[in-house]
Amino acid sequence: MAPATLEKTEKSMSPVSAGRTTQMNTRIDASLKKRGDRIFARAHRTPTQMVRSLWNYADRHADSPQAIDDLLTFLEEEPSASEADCRLQSMQEARQTVGCFFQTWGIDPSVPKPYESLSDYLDALREEEALESLREQGYAL
Repeated sequence: MAPATLEKTEKSMSPVSAGRTTQMNTRIDASLKKRGDRIFARAHRTPTQMVRSLWNYADRHADSPQAIDDLLTFLEEEPSASEADCRLQSMQEARQTVGCFFQTWGIDPSVPKPYESLSDYLDALREEEALESLREQGYAL
């Protein structure tokens, strides 16, 4: 399905640009959006930051359409079996390194109850942090 866009121009209130900004609306599969939002949040990024990064990349490589095409090809292609194996091995090594770190420093890596996964626990911590920030600003009780 080709993305449809609707643009609305407004005066910028963000530190991103001293000029004008444009709001973009695009259609995307709802489950893909939800998964992407969660992944971006774990990387401490918003969907807006991700879109801005892509546009900034395109702007920096305006004289090199091949660089943009290479990036899109990389983002859209499935990794080969050998790449997937290499990534899996890297992830296993990273997990082992983290496990050694936890053991060395006496950190219990188990997920606190009632959470089913570390991701659920971290999501709850982020929500708690956001609520505390709203309280400090007087926006929440």
